Amino acid sequence: MQEFELSQRQTLRQEQTLTASQIHSLDLLMAPVLELQAKINHELEINPILEVGQEGAIDSKELFTDAEEESNEIKEPIEEKVLAETGKIEAEYLNEEDNEAVFKKSDMFVSSRNSNGTTGFGDEEKREHFFNSIMDKQSMEDDLKFQLNFLNINDEQKKRCELIVGCLDEQGFFRSSLADLAVIAGADIEDMEEALVIVKSLEPPGVGAKNIKECLLLQLERTNGDDVVLTGIVNHHLEDIAANRLPQIAKALSLNMEEVKNAIGEIKKLSPYPFAGIQDEDESVFIVAEVKIVKDHGCYIAVIDREYQPRLRLSEKYINMLQSPQLAKETRDYIKEKILSANNIIRSMEQRQSTIKKIADIIVDTQYDFMEKGSLYLKPLTMKHVADKIGVHETTVSRAVSNKYAETPQGVFPLKYFFSVGFQLADGELVASKGVMERIRNIIDSEDSASPYSDDDIAKMLNESGIPVARRTVAKYREELNIPSSRLRKEYI
Repeated sequence: MQEFELSQRQTLRQEQTLTASQIHSLDLLMAPVLELQAKINHELEINPILEVGQEGAIDSKELFTDAEEESNEIKEPIEEKVLAETGKIEAEYLNEEDNEAVFKKSDMFVSSRNSNGTTGFGDEEKREHFFNSIMDKQSMEDDLKFQLNFLNINDEQKKRCELIVGCLDEQGFFRSSLADLAVIAGADIEDMEEALVIVKSLEPPGVGAKNIKECLLLQLERTNGDDVVLTGIVNHHLEDIAANRLPQIAKALSLNMEEVKNAIGEIKKLSPYPFAGIQDEDESVFIVAEVKIVKDHGCYIAVIDREYQPRLRLSEKYINMLQSPQLAKETRDYIKEKILSANNIIRSMEQRQSTIKKIADIIVDTQYDFMEKGSLYLKPLTMKHVADKIGVHETTVSRAVSNKYAETPQGVFPLKYFFSVGFQLADGELVASKGVMERIRNIIDSEDSASPYSDDDIAKMLNESGIPVARRTVAKYREELNIPSSRLRKEYI
């Protein structure tokens, strides 16, 4: 029998780790501007040393002697963080001592002001009142249960209906077992079937259906219940509609092509999913462009919008308290701890703005033709190229542009939109893959719907215009644009 021996060994190895402050710095770098504002507000609430102002940060090293700094250093827990995409830490972004110059007040940022001369944060109270006035949206489950109150049913029926409503999936389908629910409810299967019928009578039409076909049939019952053509197509030809096999439908139902297209047009007015478009119709996505690209004397420049990002500083009140010899040791230690924390926030914010500004400047320099003429003239640009130019790691660029937007003369775009590989045209000019995708979209938009272009046709047209693109590349880009194949785009006459 094999014996196992337990032993202890001491080994020496090097590891890359992130401190809590470094993780916080990366978190601020990745945060979109509205989320960043919430994080700053939270820091302002929990740290009395931190306040909003126009002055730059006071370095904590200016406040403490070397001995005090060393003895009162805030020891932060070391946390290991494995970056799967790179396997390394972005030391060049996180090295605080090498980047202290970044934390000084700089005029590279343009502060956005209102007409009365105050910063955008002066209206914070109004914005808070607006957002606090927004009512919480009622869920579909709550709405369906509310509808049950107006039906002529007893309490037991209502409980069984509520049980079924609670088992609906996110699309509004009922895919559970009535037998299992009957056991839970202590009811007969017939009682649960009756409850399901009641649920199917609620709004929106189709709720409680087991699949798309039943959902469409339930909607037809309320609108075109006596139309045998519509019900016949839904019952037997949904797959033919999906495959654009209109002639087969016409032949099976003895209809002409015009009648088939009219019937399918009516079916397309229905919703394939009970909750489609309902749960998200009131959800607005707020996008704030953190970078504004404007034209000045024939050149484009990138400006960081500071309306939602206040300038932070250390409170002079607490700094003056720190100089008092009568200050209690506990109070002195507390103030020092908060000063160090506040200084880290200020440094991280300035470093964040500096990184985004450098990236935006390279985008502006590279994409001049895009700013002038639009997406067809987008140039290839990779994150590695930008990272090499500004002296950071590629993953730092990825984090910096994540969920950030730029307002350009061509509209508002995510910063990630400007990064893509490309092709070299016959005349030596470079064009980004997104520009090729726009050309594919334009070709398809101009085609004859009765005889749409195949992927091979589109590839040939692009090659003739000087863009060396293979058919499989056209198919890939077409799918990314959510454009169906030529067979599905064909319109029968």
